[in-house]
Amino acid sequence: MKKYFTFILCWCLLCLNVVQAQPHLPVNANLLTKQWSASWIAHPTASKQDFGVFHFRRSFNLTAIPDSFIVHVTADNRYRLFVNGTPVGLGPARGDKQHWQYETYNLTPFLKAGKNVLAAQVWNLGQSAPAAQMSVETGLLVQGNSEAEAIVNTNSTDWKVIQNEGIKPYPVTSAMVNNQYYAMGACDSMYADKQAWGWEKVDFDDKAWLTAKQSRSAQPVYFAFGYGDSNGSLLPRSIPMMEEKKERIPKIVRATGIKVDAAFLTGKGHLKIPAYTQVTILLDQTYLTTAYPELLVSGGKNSTIDIAYAEALIDKNMNKGNRNDTNDKSLIGYHDAFMPDGGENRMFRPL
Repeated sequence: MKKYFTFILCWCLLCLNVVQAQPHLPVNANLLTKQWSASWIAHPTASKQDFGVFHFRRSFNLTAIPDSFIVHVTADNRYRLFVNGTPVGLGPARGDKQHWQYETYNLTPFLKAGKNVLAAQVWNLGQSAPAAQMSVETGLLVQGNSEAEAIVNTNSTDWKVIQNEGIKPYPVTSAMVNNQYYAMGACDSMYADKQAWGWEKVDFDDKAWLTAKQSRSAQPVYFAFGYGDSNGSLLPRSIPMMEEKKERIPKIVRATGIKVDAAFLTGKGHLKIPAYTQVTILLDQTYLTTAYPELLVSGGKNSTIDIAYAEALIDKNMNKGNRNDTNDKSLIGYHDAFMPDGGENRMFRPL
């Protein structure tokens, strides 16, 4: 019996619309001048300097939905924040060790009476990080704006953590970038069979997870400078969040090994690839965009999906030329890789 894997490809811009950090939200004046009551937390045994991807969870109960529930969030190197399974924000805005930035969110729209979960994917790219990425050590920091939100502060025994062993760096070679200088760090290899699917949702069972360990104190820039300790000093995000909207890739340039129906680009159909088949599909966004690709896959156990990106195709003389010209040209670029586990609706989204 033949096996199949099915995927739908869509393209989403990096940013946040109604689900976003809100720079106009009030910040408790004490948090701007005094040491925070929350502390940085990390995995209790994993390296804090090497490459690592971690999932953090904090379950808590509310008797009613509050009018306001404001928290300040940051991580080293990066985080993606969820409330009850809904993605809420991504950050932090890049800074340096003396000016580490945090985002402010009002979580009220995503909360409910009863059990809630605040979850964060945190990653440190270690030696695979972009050239511009500074770091002290892997960690997550969540600070409630007042006593009402202190229930989610990252300094208690209530935050749990697990290391994601199924995401590895995909090194960028000189051949991938046509022997040009590359400063953005490694891409991603994701193994579906090692993912804790649904980890960010309320009903996920985290009993086997470890208790996160407090790692270092948190202080605003002004406080830290006054005491001479400026590693990880905090200040509010200084630039606006980027917008978010979904974009479908509109054009199939060519395909080998399979006949492609454009319906899968619009989300109206699936692309079914038979087992033991190798196919290549070249897609064209048709204009410059900065985005996260999202690939939805069903089936495909023991297969590999390699996703390569480039701003233009290359001719036989290794020149770009006109970006709209695709005849007799090939794609040379950097790659992500996804290895499906045969499950349904597995989402690949790079860090």
